[in-house]
Parts: sequence; C-alpha cells; structure tokens
Amino acid sequence: MFLYLQRLLLVTLSIMITVQIGWGQGPQPRDGAVGGGDGEQTKIAKMQYKIGTGAYKDVNGTIFVKKDTTVSFQVLTPQGDTTFPDNPPVWKKNHAGTDTDLPPAGATNNVTFDTVSNAANDYYTITAKNPHDATNNVQANVVVFGIKLKKDGGDITDTNVFAGQLMNMSADTTPYTPTTFSWIIDGKINGGWEANHIHSLEKPADLSHQTVAFYWSTGGNKTVTFKVTVETGEDYTASVTFNAKRPDISVTSRTTYASFQDNLLKLGEIDVTEGIYHERSAIPAGFGTGTTIWVQRIPSYDYKYEATAAFNYLSCRSTLTTSALDTMDTVDYKYKPSTPDCATDSPDYGVGASVLYTYDTTSFETNLMYQPEGDQSIPIPISLVSWYWTAEGKIDKVAPTNSWSLDDFYNTNKFPTPTVTSTNCVDYPIWTGDSQSFPSGPAHYPQVDIIKGTVSGDVIAGVTISVPGRPSVTTGVDGTYSLPVGGGGPVTYTVTPSKPGFHFNPASQDVTVDWNIVSGINFTAITN
Repeated sequence: MFLYLQRLLLVTLSIMITVQIGWGQGPQPRDGAVGGGDGEQTKIAKMQYKIGTGAYKDVNGTIFVKKDTTVSFQVLTPQGDTTFPDNPPVWKKNHAGTDTDLPPAGATNNVTFDTVSNAANDYYTITAKNPHDATNNVQANVVVFGIKLKKDGGDITDTNVFAGQLMNMSADTTPYTPTTFSWIIDGKINGGWEANHIHSLEKPADLSHQTVAFYWSTGGNKTVTFKVTVETGEDYTASVTFNAKRPDISVTSRTTYASFQDNLLKLGEIDVTEGIYHERSAIPAGFGTGTTIWVQRIPSYDYKYEATAAFNYLSCRSTLTTSALDTMDTVDYKYKPSTPDCATDSPDYGVGASVLYTYDTTSFETNLMYQPEGDQSIPIPISLVSWYWTAEGKIDKVAPTNSWSLDDFYNTNKFPTPTVTSTNCVDYPIWTGDSQSFPSGPAHYPQVDIIKGTVSGDVIAGVTISVPGRPSVTTGVDGTYSLPVGGGGPVTYTVTPSKPGFHFNPASQDVTVDWNIVSGINFTAITN
C-alpha cells in the first residue's frame, strides 16, 4: 500500500512539472496587445473616415456632412492595419445623450446621417469600443446640415419662370455656416440692365453671398446649383432646375426709297410717312401681361458731308466712334413707345441754302425687347434689326429749276430699298451717348483741304496758283500761298503757278489731299 501511494505521488508531480514547463513556452502577446493565449486583445489606435470613393482620412476635429450622406468609418491597430482577431470593435452612435448600437461590422462601419443637427454644437458621436477594455475607444463628432434652395425667401413650388423676371435665390444650410461656397448658374445671366439717354449698362450678377439676385436673358431649362466646401475639404451641392420661358417674337420690316423733300435728304418718298416700318408678331399665349419695347441706336459709323458753292470749305464731316442712342421720338431710352407693336423711322438730313452737293449714309440697329410682368422685371433682348440707308444729292444750278434731286449715279433719282437684316438676339444694346447730344456725331470736323507753299526766284508776289475746278489764289508779298480745295478726299489735284513774263520750275505738281493740309508745294519763278 505504501509503495502504491509513493508511485502515485511521483506521477502527479511529473504531470505538474510538465504543465508548468508548457505554460512557460507558450505564445507571447504581440506588440499593442494585452494578455495572451485565448485572451489576447489588440488595441484600437485611431479612427478614420471617408465619403464616397475618396481616400480615408484621420478624424481630426468635427466632421461636417450634408443630410443623407453615408460616411465610411474604420479603426486601425497600432500597426496601421484593420486586423482585430479576438476583439472586433463594438460600434455605437450617440445623439442627445441616447446611445444606439450600430450593426457589428468589424473594423469598418458605414453610417448614414438622415437627420439634421439641431445646432452647430449638436453632435452625432460615432464610437468604436474595445469589448475587453473599457478605456480603449475612439470616436468622431459629426454635425449634419441641410442645403435647401429657396426663391423669394420661400420654398420652391413652381419651377416655371420668365426670362427677365427677378430671380431672388438663397441657400439655407442650417445649422452650418459655410465660409467657402459658390453658385453655379446655367445660361446668360446679369444683375440688371440700366438704361437712359447717357448710357446703357448691363450689370454683373453678384454671386458672392448666400442670397443672390439675377436675371436670365435666355430661355430653356436652367439649373441653379449651390456648392459648399466644408473645413475638411469635402464638397456638397444642392440644385434646382427651372424652365425659363422666353417668348418667340419675330420682326418683319418694309422700306421705301430715298428722296428730297423741303430741302431734306430723307429716307421715304414724298408724301410717304415711313421710310422704314418694323412690325412684331403677337406675344405668344402664356406670357401674361408682358410688353414689348423698341430701342434704336446709331452704331459706330455715321458719315455725312456737304460742299458749298465756293468749294472752299467742308461744312461738316461726322464719324461716330461709339454707338449712340437714337433719341429722336423717344421717351427715356424707348423708341416710339406709343406703338409697341411697331416702330417706324424716316431719317433725314437738312440741306443748307448754300449747299450744292450732299451725301449721307447712316446705319441703325433696332432692338425689339420684351419685359415680362412684375415690378422688378427688366427688358430682355428678343430681336435685332440691322439696317442702313444712303443717298447722294445735287442741286440743279440751271435757272429757273434750282432744285434738288438724287444723283443719277443712284439709279435715276431713286436709291434701292435699304439693306435690312433681322436676327434673334440675346445681347443687350449698349451705348455711351445719344444722338441729340451729338447731332453731328462725337467726332465733328468742320475742316478744309488746303494746299500750301512758297514761290521764290525772280518774282514772288502776285503769282497765280490754281487747280482745275476750284477758285485760284495769288501769292503774298512774301511769296507764300494757301489754296483751299474743298474736301471729301482722297482727291488728287494738279497745282499750277502762272504769271505773265515768267515760267516756273516745276511747271506743276500733283498733290493728293485727304481731309488734311498739305504744305511744302513750292515753285521757283524764272524770267522768260
């Protein structure tokens, strides 16, 4: 019996020694883990997030997201991987003190935020916890905001608008106040159109605020987008598409001929009221009480001149260097406002009593504009009619006629109808002056073409200087002369000196003048 107990004690002791040796040779906890064997736990080192297909970013501070955005969160070990073999994180969402368990998802979890925060510091807190270590957890604070586009301060319930009506848009991003944002607006827009006799100005739209005001001048589907860039670099947008209605209105024009009437060179036959007549089509149904407006300009070229009986001066030369508002028969900038469905014109040019010859060519641009109903609406361009007229007249110097007629060069006293081009137009008419402020144009040149020179040699005074078809002059006591030859160049004249008993070197000179004074046309007198 004693021998049996002794053997049993030795076996038991051997087993205990073996177990103790086995424990000491078992696996050791890896770096960043707590405990060992079946109880090993990997620490959670940090949390990252991403939105959409972007890359994961470390959570540093508050995350701002738009309502209904899904955010992907992940946690990392101290080694930078997402392997948690024995203690997958427990995910929770907390809002206003209430915890909500998120579905177990391992090291990553996708969370959709479908409710807007109540204030800028009202956070949704996403926490990833170590199930075996209450002190080992990471979290992210999220503020959820909305982007709601409004029109005229209220909800957008009707997306049908009129081009030319004020679009007063705002973006509500409660509870977040963005510092970086932008508006993206389709179509041709402006901040208004200012027009009077002095100038026309298309104002740019100010898109630098969360509330913007603008007008469309073009029609069709137009999308308005508000974009917010949050502090962490993500972009969020909200959009609404409007149908900007723009009326389809066409213009037809008819013209007549140029004529002389009551010492006027005019567009329009005698006893015919209109030289040109523009008529618009009806405003289509569905455009309420909108009205049309005509605006007429004289573009950058308007050229006219006349020559006197003595042919010694040019009474007027006018060249417009900038577009001028045609203010004849207008109220403010509106042309012929008493007949909004049509516009007529008979431009003319008065002929002075001493004038023998006159020429006129003038270009015009007539805009049809539409202004929709509403106190804050502005006119928008619809159609542009470009036209010009030209005529040349002369007086019959043979008594007793002494009357004006159109030059035969222009098709036997009648000039063909003016050239008229009508097109759809979306560009505003612009001018920097008016035709009444500059009745002869901004550049008005009463001017003489003059040839000057000196006669030297055997005689200097009393030498006759002449050109064909113009009055001659004689040199003064100092031998100088100044010979006016009219205007309207370029014209080449042959200048010839003469005096009995003398010949000259050179005998004559050809001189070209072009609205200028030519000097240095000199001659030497030689006794025969």
